[in-house]
Amino acid sequence: EAGRGRGRGMKSVGILARPGLLEAGPALRELVAWLEARGIRPLIEERTAPLLDERRAGRDVLPGAALAKRAEALVVLGGDGTLLRASQLLGLAGPPLSQPLERHSGR
Repeated sequence: EAGRGRGRGMKSVGILARPGLLEAGPALRELVAWLEARGIRPLIEERTAPLLDERRAGRDVLPGAALAKRAEALVVLGGDGTLLRASQLLGLAGPPLSQPLERHSGR
């Protein structure tokens, strides 16, 4: 793979999921295990942590703003609203809210 073995490698990945999205639990747990097996520290957003169940013990659980500052990359599990929240945490300008909400509201 291009770039593999160059530089220092990624040390941390932030994970943000829609709160209460129980369907994301298995994928979240698998992602955490995958990252840890590769020596990458998963940083879990505090409202995402309950999806890990008892597996959150000993994990780095952070408020969203702190997560955005510490993570080298961010994985987002959810829909448009979760992506918009992630972009706000990262300080990115998002698209106008009226367009996506109208399109998805069925109007």
